[in-house]
Amino acid sequence: MKRLKIVYIIDSFGRGGRERQLQYIIQNIYMMHDIHIWILADAIGYDLPLGRDRIHVITNQDSKKVRTIVQVVKEISLIRPDVVYYWDIISGIYASVYKASFGGPIINGSIRFGGSLKKSMINKAIRGFLYRYSDAIVANSRAGLRVEGLDKCPKSTILYNGIEFDKFDSCQSNIRIELGIPSEAIVIVMVANFTSPKDHRTLLTAALEVCLSHNKTVFLLIGEGPLKSDISDAMDKRLKNHVFFLGRRLDIENILSGSDIGVLINNTNGHAEGLSNAIMEYMAAGLPVIATNAGGNPELIEDGTTGFLVNGFDATQLARKLKILILDPDMRLRMGKMGRMKIVVTFSMNNLIERHMQVLTKFSSKSRSIKNAQFFS
Repeated sequence: MKRLKIVYIIDSFGRGGRERQLQYIIQNIYMMHDIHIWILADAIGYDLPLGRDRIHVITNQDSKKVRTIVQVVKEISLIRPDVVYYWDIISGIYASVYKASFGGPIINGSIRFGGSLKKSMINKAIRGFLYRYSDAIVANSRAGLRVEGLDKCPKSTILYNGIEFDKFDSCQSNIRIELGIPSEAIVIVMVANFTSPKDHRTLLTAALEVCLSHNKTVFLLIGEGPLKSDISDAMDKRLKNHVFFLGRRLDIENILSGSDIGVLINNTNGHAEGLSNAIMEYMAAGLPVIATNAGGNPELIEDGTTGFLVNGFDATQLARKLKILILDPDMRLRMGKMGRMKIVVTFSMNNLIERHMQVLTKFSSKSRSIKNAQFFS
């Protein structure tokens, strides 16, 4: 395989699913290819195995300035990349200016949602332009392409997220000991930041109904975010000994390996999950999963086989499905095994890397010429 010069542009590199996928990709290909990354914010949540001269960080306040875009595009042109891959709208503007000024293929990887979003007219116009101007469009779910009307576009392709499932195999969990949770308790976990796309309130409403009838049930909420305090303060006091707000944790394998059921409840009012890394991790850990029937969730969860899909904002239905799993350990085990099998076959990290490199190689082979643009004269 030809050694490629690859430029990635992303608007942030905090702790999120998109950023984690890019970290996985870079970790697996940086020895074989020349990689540079531009991060348009100065907060970095994941380590990258690249030298300082290959990680270019732009401060938040400067990232939207014209002179910053011009400077970054000039710097990218000096690298003469075979392909530029961008992950969001702001990064797409940088990539488009580079293509207009110097030529070369750009790949749009910004579709990582799975439902209709609340978008301004300007946002819609920019997205439409980027879809037309990019040489390829990559989404992490079929739902994402469908909602943008791109599911039949010849430039579109689906590149499912990947996961390193082997890390769950040898994990000996101590989370129950740490939190003083009895061995016989049923542990239900949700890994999600406390932001508007997630619906912790519906989960906690269902949790109250569950705990009133199944006293030995514990909920672990993993994540941070601006809504955490409000949600915690509004929680029914009867859940005090049943719900743990654990904040940001780096030992997700430890927590999931000590849990019984994974949940991901979404706010479907103007938000939608693409392909959830949290759900994939639940399945890799052998947990049955209950998730909102929206976005890319149905592409992961086979309702009644690997878990259950529930309607948005329906706490009663969610509680009912939780009770079914609580009362049936054989079902939990069976669904967990089926989910794990699906992850191993379809969503392995090897599959992600192979498909990602196929896309990059295909478009890097396009003929291009570096040109001098009046824009920079």
